[in-house]
Amino acid sequence: MALERPKFNVPSAAESKQFVDSNNRFLTLKDGDTVQLRFLPAAGDNPSIFFPVANHHGLKTQDNKKVALACLGVHGTVETGKRCLLCEASRYLKETDEELAKETRAQTRFYTQVLQAMFGTVGGKPVLKGWSGPKLIQWSGKAQGKLQAIADSMEKMGEPLFYDPDQGQALMVTRIGAKMDTEYMPERTGKIVGLDEIRPTWGDEFLTDINEAAGLNVASRELQLSYLRVSYPAIDWATALVAGEADED
Repeated sequence: MALERPKFNVPSAAESKQFVDSNNRFLTLKDGDTVQLRFLPAAGDNPSIFFPVANHHGLKTQDNKKVALACLGVHGTVETGKRCLLCEASRYLKETDEELAKETRAQTRFYTQVLQAMFGTVGGKPVLKGWSGPKLIQWSGKAQGKLQAIADSMEKMGEPLFYDPDQGQALMVTRIGAKMDTEYMPERTGKIVGLDEIRPTWGDEFLTDINEAAGLNVASRELQLSYLRVSYPAIDWATALVAGEADED
């Protein structure tokens, strides 16, 4: 007599990947990806659903790992102050090494908080199985402009904005290309539904501190200097930073 088999499931490869991705706080689209996203409203008193994050790249640690540091001019605190040493360094490098200046210059991206539609297949056809999140996804200035244009158009037409928690709608977003040639193509789905209906727990899961959720690395000027010396040891930073401050004045 055959033993009774335990209950089991054979998810598709796509469903398995979706499940793994759903447990990641950050959502990153690859070339050719198309996803359905429901944008959440702004957190707290933030004036926009687009949360700007400015980071300096081109830096590394003592063990040669890449690191990004927040621009103090944007994210400086009472403890660190708003004078950003890395901005001063970038201004100096602009006069001596344009490529290096671009590498260290602060880059601004815009985070939004979203729910992602999770699909399965029934009879070979895609079926919506639920929504995962909230997740953070970052956009370039160009992509943020496209999303803002959709909101502007809806407001002019007297329609509820797509990120309205009660009368909003999901957007279909496709990524085309990679690196500097990346394009994001957002479009409305047209189906109005409240967040409480698609994910009743969204209010409990809502990210109220985007800085903390994004893992922003806010370092003091002293720590910024130490990273500069490790990353670019051939540069006399004492001279460079004096020049950078002079340019600022």
